[in-house]
Amino acid sequence: MRFVGVDLAWSPRNRSGGAVLSTAGQVLAATGALGDDGAILDFVTDAIPAGRPGLVAVDAPLAVPNESGSRPCDQQVAAVFGRFEAAPYPANRRNLARYGGLRGEAIVEGLQLLGFRPDPHIRAQTPTRQIVEVFPHPATVSLFQLEKTLKYKARSERSYALRWRELARLRDNLAALA
Repeated sequence: MRFVGVDLAWSPRNRSGGAVLSTAGQVLAATGALGDDGAILDFVTDAIPAGRPGLVAVDAPLAVPNESGSRPCDQQVAAVFGRFEAAPYPANRRNLARYGGLRGEAIVEGLQLLGFRPDPHIRAQTPTRQIVEVFPHPATVSLFQLEKTLKYKARSERSYALRWRELARLRDNLAALA
């Protein structure tokens, strides 16, 4: 079984990231240069050929039924993790349309045509072809017992040196899991 992670850019104008892991945790592929939705589906298909088991985890809203406001799941995450600066952006159809559409939903539709099924319930030690939505910030806060999220993403108020230090903290925390 293989595991594919996709950090989906909200806009198709920006590049998305992808990584492929083996069951043993070996990095089989990684890129930050995935373009349109077709490139993302090709990346997944190359990693998990037809008929083979695999789990695809996408860091993006995959189902957005609400026209405005926030999804109930995002409200619940914000209620618990907002004080750690780990609340999600409001995902709604109006906001996402400004970035070029509902990419997460389009990716799910494409993956379903490849035999993957969207299902948040992951069964341990069970081969599957499945898609799940993930949000890494609350996971890192919980897993590493952080007071706030790690500030490794580019923002105007964050220096390169700060982002580099925060990325090193993330790397060190992940290495400590071994």
